[in-house]
Amino acid sequence: MIKKVEVNKLRPGVFIHDFGEGWFNHPFLTNQKLLRSTSDIERIKEYGINEVFIDTKRGLDITDSLDLKDWKKSFGDNEAVVKKITLEDSKWVPLEKEMVRAKEVKTKARSFVEQMNTSIKMGKKIEFEQATELVDEMVDSLARNQDALLTLTSIKNKDEYTFNHSINVAVLMASFCRVREMDEDQTRRLTTGALFHDLGKVLIPDELILKPGRYTDEEYEMMKQHPRFGREILSDMKDLDPEIINVVYEHHERMDGNGYPRQLKGHEISLEGRMASIVDVYDALTSDRPYKTADTATEVLKYLFKSAPDVFDLELLQQFISSVGIYPVGALVRLNSGFLAVVVETAKNDLKRPVVKMIYDIKKDRPIIPRKLDLGEGVGSLHQIIKSESPQKWGINLQEYLTIS
Repeated sequence: MIKKVEVNKLRPGVFIHDFGEGWFNHPFLTNQKLLRSTSDIERIKEYGINEVFIDTKRGLDITDSLDLKDWKKSFGDNEAVVKKITLEDSKWVPLEKEMVRAKEVKTKARSFVEQMNTSIKMGKKIEFEQATELVDEMVDSLARNQDALLTLTSIKNKDEYTFNHSINVAVLMASFCRVREMDEDQTRRLTTGALFHDLGKVLIPDELILKPGRYTDEEYEMMKQHPRFGREILSDMKDLDPEIINVVYEHHERMDGNGYPRQLKGHEISLEGRMASIVDVYDALTSDRPYKTADTATEVLKYLFKSAPDVFDLELLQQFISSVGIYPVGALVRLNSGFLAVVVETAKNDLKRPVVKMIYDIKKDRPIIPRKLDLGEGVGSLHQIIKSESPQKWGINLQEYLTIS
């Protein structure tokens, strides 16, 4: 049952169905939230929200809300929600520990992408079982601590863009699916499609793929065929799920019909195709490429948001931003306290308050001993993000701070 209640009556265990506010006007990553503590409620009050809509089927009703310590004992029909939270908590591991596994997963992924490309050029079939195992490892890593693999996607190398892009898009897609609360099977299918999304480029000459300047009209028409080439390669595989093919075939379609290869419009594009278009552009624009230097993640998110809903699905874009954060892992930011910091973990509750590592004193114009700081916990107005900064401008190698504990 959905009903409107006063914020002052909220208790831990209540499920917020809708905050009744525009996006960005509440402090959480998504527009729905299971309240786990009184601090969640205090955050809602800080944003000046007086009433919200709750779902009594997914959480407690106001009349039977309990203190958190008694919640699990008295959850009754909502026991499934408790099991979900307990399962998530039992899988979680610290970032530093998961980073070791995440590096192994990325190394294995790079090897697979190289091997896959070579096999296709030689006319051999894709080792689909190997792809499935790899996707399983990605999804499992994100379940243990999503920031580990997301950190590795933020480390860019222009010379390895072709290989890293497919891996990054797969990781970002898996994270996207988690925020949308898709089931594990669908998450794995869409992640597999993302891993394969640029498969068709294997059939395009390397000199065109790596061309540093603008394409001629003829070259651009050739490049635009890669989704079709990818679909043709996958069509040789029997019983392949349509969602996987849709990601490959539709990741360059656009909501206004100006995409390719079929100029699909709006919801003529599948859900997975609309999701893939967002993820693909995000990683491409945040990466150095032969013909263009990378934009900051925050600049890219602003561009995507400005382009919606004409180019990208607005609702999906909002959910994607929730999965990576307004200030994603790897972003260099300026704090009002006069320090530069690198985002090392996504925001836990408030999109504008991720976990950062302070690394540079702007006033003294010199590096400092790195200091980790959770902007969402107890720092108040002392440390707040003012804006994103360019690492090149400050001569900072972010990789040094993203791979150390």
